[in-house]
Amino acid sequence: MHADRQIYRKGQALVSITATITLLLGAMGLVIDIGYGRYEQQKAQSAVEAAAMAGVEAADAYGTTSCGTNVVCQSATACSTSINPANITTNIQNACLYGQANGFGLNANQTMTIASGTGTPTTVTGATALYWVTATASTTNNTLFSYLMGYHTTTSTAQATAGVSQYVPATCVFVLDPTGQNAIDASNDVQVSSECGMAVNSNNSDAVSVVGSARLNVPSLSIVGSSPGYETNNNGSISVTPATGVASSADPFASLPSPSYSGCNYNNYSSGYGTFTLSPGVYCGGLSINNGAKVTFSPGTYIINGGSLTFAGGTTSTGTGVTFYLTGTNANFGGVQIGNGITTTLTAPTSGTYQGILFDQDRTITSSVQESIEGGATMQLGGTLYFPTTTVNYANGTNTTNYYTALVAKDIVFAGGAYIKYDSTGQTTGMLVKTAALLQ
Repeated sequence: MHADRQIYRKGQALVSITATITLLLGAMGLVIDIGYGRYEQQKAQSAVEAAAMAGVEAADAYGTTSCGTNVVCQSATACSTSINPANITTNIQNACLYGQANGFGLNANQTMTIASGTGTPTTVTGATALYWVTATASTTNNTLFSYLMGYHTTTSTAQATAGVSQYVPATCVFVLDPTGQNAIDASNDVQVSSECGMAVNSNNSDAVSVVGSARLNVPSLSIVGSSPGYETNNNGSISVTPATGVASSADPFASLPSPSYSGCNYNNYSSGYGTFTLSPGVYCGGLSINNGAKVTFSPGTYIINGGSLTFAGGTTSTGTGVTFYLTGTNANFGGVQIGNGITTTLTAPTSGTYQGILFDQDRTITSSVQESIEGGATMQLGGTLYFPTTTVNYANGTNTTNYYTALVAKDIVFAGGAYIKYDSTGQTTGMLVKTAALLQ
């Protein structure tokens, strides 16, 4: 009887120990499976972020953020598992490829869907974008130890949205000379006003010179040089305290391609007296508007291959949607020469590769010839004046017109009064900075 009672108690203990061990193993297994599920979720998050960014960056690389052949707008659609990296033709394929490279969409337990569009993403509150991509990933994980507790599978999901957005920088005057003394030069009572900031890349201790009762009225002025980086002698003044010792600003049009051309449509063109309509083309040896001519430039790109683009006093010139590209050799380059007494109204294209580019100088030119743009208030220029390797003598503009101008040059000499109007939309000057970033 006593022996039976001992066997019974041992049996109870064994059952209790077994149950306890089972619970402990199940709990340990649950912890392990939860940790594994967390690992899979993090892997999924990395995959969707990579896919979303790849989708918007590919759209930007295709040169458009509008829905079309290469840039796709779609509701959530599963990625194909048979994408050929060598034959990708859309940004969505690129997004799926990056998702697969990060381990998703390669087997039956994994899915990745891509949604895309313009405007407001469906997954992000309060965000807008030129173009957005949302990637969603899901993976089914078979459990190990926690299978004993009835948990046969777990699901890990992740989602990310990336977008291409754009903004207009607060700076619209860029001086690119890295070492020049007086890279901005204003003297002799010159009054300069700008509605936007100026950035000077010169590291010279006298990178900016405002002297002789000249006045530089700007909302901001950043200078790479320091100690002090600028001078304001003889009653010269600057409206703000310049920020000195700052990092260089990038050339906003460094990636702008040069227009292609061949041959000559015109040689040593000179208008003479009369009324003319000119067409885009290659003007070898220069293009000169003189002798009181009245000229209309048809929309398009004018290649000035050698010689100068000259607007002489007493002439009248108009043109909408025009770009003038100045090129040639260092020996025959003549630049832009616009004198006093002219009446000129020119605006750049508002779309396309050369959106906002009114004057475009071949950046391989290293000529000492200086651009002279000194038409004053009767010269209305809408667009960016891009002279990355030459000096510009500048006197132009009035706050009473709606012609918005940006200026990018090696150095700038303010040769007379100037007023630079800020293009807050970026449409006129092309000063639109695109960025691709995660929104969620």
